[in-house]
Amino acid sequence: MLRRRLLLRGAGALLACGVLLSAGSPASAALIGWWGFEQNTNDSSDGFPVGTKHNGVLSSGTTYALVTDNPKLTGYALDLSTNTSSSSPTSNPPARFMQLDGGTGGGVPGTPYPANALATGTDSFSLSAWIKPTGAGKGVTTGSGGHASGFYPVVAKGCAQAEGGTVDANYMMGVVRSGSTNYLAADFEAYTNGQNYPVTGTVGFADNVWTHIVATYDGRYWRLYVNGQLDKVQDTGAQRAPRYDSTQYAAIGTTLQTTGWNGTYSGLFKGYIDEVRIYNHALDAETISNLYNYNSEVYVIPEPAAALMLVAGLTGLGLRRRRH
Repeated sequence: MLRRRLLLRGAGALLACGVLLSAGSPASAALIGWWGFEQNTNDSSDGFPVGTKHNGVLSSGTTYALVTDNPKLTGYALDLSTNTSSSSPTSNPPARFMQLDGGTGGGVPGTPYPANALATGTDSFSLSAWIKPTGAGKGVTTGSGGHASGFYPVVAKGCAQAEGGTVDANYMMGVVRSGSTNYLAADFEAYTNGQNYPVTGTVGFADNVWTHIVATYDGRYWRLYVNGQLDKVQDTGAQRAPRYDSTQYAAIGTTLQTTGWNGTYSGLFKGYIDEVRIYNHALDAETISNLYNYNSEVYVIPEPAAALMLVAGLTGLGLRRRRH
């Protein structure tokens, strides 16, 4: 996992050279949650609001796995590989997922603070993650008019619970399957009437392979990306806000209602999940490409190269001065 302190050090060297890092949007300023699963459930973002961390709590038996088959990732990932259609809190092994509630980790998930923790508070959002599906977990519907029972959740703040009000979903991203082929899928429920606006990608990706997925919504258009490339654009027909003040629990690997876990959940992802990020605005294509290629919102040249650029810049400055 590439920590932000490394990015800032490299960025400083580049800025000393007068080099623009990226023309992409200032995504980190609107990063409201980031989980790298380095054998912990810590939120690595600056917090949203700033200083308010949204750490997770693992369901019983959930653990981590060392990533050895993806050169773009280092360290550990969340291991949900034992989930099946029959998994439950009492099965052996039990259902695996992570509830996001601002807790400090361990034990049974508690009450979130505030009730709308990790709600975007905006008309737009972006969801990003690395996933390695290993089969069909437990499919779920995203609600009336949404995805049918074959939706396997990766990250969501929302669940099929009721229609209208803060019990509607702010965002949901996962996969749907055709045989052993996966397709990126997402959904939200509208602020005004609770109507679902699902979207399904067209680019299939296989089980047992790491794939980077991103879903963005800008207030009207869905955009889906697979491995840094645009997969699908879908118009919802008009400007419409998602339920950005939802009080349903946020979760990774499942969907939860307003009561949180409490022994119940809807849907389970089967496989491995890493580097989950939630933003409160729509990322642009360049930023998404950077997330895929460098696990960072911006491209950072390694410090030795930055030092050479600094020397070259100072040399060029001296030559220009001598010409005068």
